[in-house]
Amino acid sequence: MIATEFYPLSWAAAYAQRHLQTDPGICRVYFLPEGAPEREIRLVEVNNLVAVRDDGVFEPIEFGVDREGKDAHTVKILDVSPDQWAKIERHELTLPFGWLLDGLHQFPRS
Repeated sequence: MIATEFYPLSWAAAYAQRHLQTDPGICRVYFLPEGAPEREIRLVEVNNLVAVRDDGVFEPIEFGVDREGKDAHTVKILDVSPDQWAKIERHELTLPFGWLLDGLHQFPRS
């Protein structure tokens, strides 16, 4: 396979836009590029309709969107409530191992 340029921010923006348009509970989407493996897009979706778990353990869902070809990549999405996101920002809850807030990009609902 020939390696091609991959623009994770562009892909993240496209996924965020699509999810914001189709899920009325999502109020913001964050792209967390720091620490992610090459061609892995990590998104945190802040969702007013997500069920809040009290155990504070977060497990992202992996979508093998395109595993082969010139645009091969995976997407991992973590759904959190607004309260959980606030606690993550205050470092009262932790993200999954290897997920970092450094360099995050926010995609708000328009």
